[in-house]
Amino acid sequence: MKRINSTASFSLVFSLVLTLFVMFGVSNVSAAPQPLPFDFAPGIGDLDWRDIDNIYGDPVTGSPFSGECDPDDEEPPEPNAGALAISDATSADDSSDAYDTAWLSAVDTTFVGTGGVGDLTGSTYTAVPDTISGLDVTYQLFFSEDTQCNRLVLFFDNLNNFPITDTVRIATNFGSDSNTQVDGTSSGDNNFTTAD
Repeated sequence: MKRINSTASFSLVFSLVLTLFVMFGVSNVSAAPQPLPFDFAPGIGDLDWRDIDNIYGDPVTGSPFSGECDPDDEEPPEPNAGALAISDATSADDSSDAYDTAWLSAVDTTFVGTGGVGDLTGSTYTAVPDTISGLDVTYQLFFSEDTQCNRLVLFFDNLNNFPITDTVRIATNFGSDSNTQVDGTSSGDNNFTTAD
């Protein structure tokens, strides 16, 4: 795990809006191939999204909630061994620790975004779909060029003609740790629950 910078003056404002779409016949238009890992700098305030890679989570259990969420840099795991995620974000004054990894996703016990190469169109990164439990699952990150925000969208393409029930798990570990606070939710209060 990386060391926590508790004195960082940089505070990252981002959207906790997560949208899950169930799509039938989704087709993702290919653009510029983008291998992993990579950084993305949308420009506003010289913000830099760092180490977008698919090495996070616990590959033994297939859980984004257990094991090393941020692998030891001295012994990195094999590529495609974990979930796709953002390691951190860095601002113009080199403040960091917005995340200790963000948007690790799994369907049942299979990580999403393991393909290694996706498409980068403007400020949208779309991973190669993973086939999981009769679904093509596509992991997509959007980086705002106007605000210090990013958004995760998971697309689910049902490959069969019958209903599928799976458990989708998404984890984000904030660098703010015990100082993390919820300023608002979609239900209008400050309690972040499954109702949001």
